Amino acid sequence: MLLNRCSWDHLILFLCLLALMGCRQNQEIIEQGEDVKNLPPVISVVRDLDEDSKEYKIEGTSKTGDVYTGQVTLKGDIGAGYITKDSLTPQFYIEVRRVQEGGLIGTDTNGVEYKLSFKS
Repeated sequence: MLLNRCSWDHLILFLCLLALMGCRQNQEIIEQGEDVKNLPPVISVVRDLDEDSKEYKIEGTSKTGDVYTGQVTLKGDIGAGYITKDSLTPQFYIEVRRVQEGGLIGTDTNGVEYKLSFKS
């Protein structure tokens, strides 16, 4: 019986030490968090369109023949924008480049290419 009582005492002592160590680690995390609070606030920067950048409405097709429309911003021969299949489909991001044949080639984040032309 005495051995069983000692085992319980040791178990309780171990759990108390474990809890104390856990509290000490949380205190260190909180103290590190206070350093973060003392940092200067983040300043958001809004970038205006450069004078060289121009926005264009575009339309075109994918390799599967689906028709897409959207809007891109070009600076020189490269740019980016968003296209969609129709008003019910969400827009998705593409990067575009001008081609010698006229128009643009757009590439989405999955690597799918779209042949695009400027809308009048």
